[in-house]
Amino acid sequence: MEYRLIFSLILISIFGVFAIKEDIIRRKVSNELNLFFLIISVVIFLSTFKVHSNFDYIYIFIILILSYFLYHFELWGGADGKIFISLNLIIVSFFGQELTINYILNIIIFYSIIITFLSIFKTSSKTKIKVLKKIDYGRNSFLLLCIFSLISILNYSFTVEPGNFIHIAIIFSLTLILLKLLTPLIKKTYNKFNFNFKIFFNVILFIILTIISREIFIYYFLSIISFKIFLEYVSESISMIKVDGEKYNSPFSIYLFFSAIFTLIIKTSILKILILFFM
Repeated sequence: MEYRLIFSLILISIFGVFAIKEDIIRRKVSNELNLFFLIISVVIFLSTFKVHSNFDYIYIFIILILSYFLYHFELWGGADGKIFISLNLIIVSFFGQELTINYILNIIIFYSIIITFLSIFKTSSKTKIKVLKKIDYGRNSFLLLCIFSLISILNYSFTVEPGNFIHIAIIFSLTLILLKLLTPLIKKTYNKFNFNFKIFFNVILFIILTIISREIFIYYFLSIISFKIFLEYVSESISMIKVDGEKYNSPFSIYLFFSAIFTLIIKTSILKILILFFM
């Protein structure tokens, strides 16, 4: 197992140096380098096919779909998607899909921590106030209340305790997907209301959902509305972050490769470490 770890670290580090260098200098990773890295990753995966379970193949299929959708919705570039696929192929080939899940968690956590830190400490007070004023809290509440009304109709009520991680994940995922799909229609409807009716409608919906689902609704509502407003704040602040007087524009490939190396060395996610630390 040790030689696999050393081989993986060396391979990822070599490609990481070249890819990050290109990303910083040219603001893109060449197709040739990406294709070469992808071919090597595929060869490694196919050469170790005997050790793979059926779930490993399903997992790689999910990774391909995820990479495409993130590219389709312009959440990252095509090069980032290819790098992500290649790194997952290498990790799952030698260490199984469990470690790749930790890898994905680490990407999200490292990126979130750094961007959150920069958006708080590397933007001016004037910028923070401007961004916070720009957020439409009433519309966000209206959107979320409409989504929860739909979920409540589908599920009748929230009957699982807040401590159930799987249920929380399902509710968060379902809510965010519905927000993405229904936001244009709900925004159009919301904009037709006058100010007083907007407040009245929000209050009435909130009271009805609280009566139907009680404290479980309030828990999910406050959690998701806080998360959504936080995402809006960070996304609006990113373009205004300045490091050493210059606009921050760090390539995402840094997070992809650094998270892969970190995950292989630590063999877990930073989230698990934090949970154990605070328990």
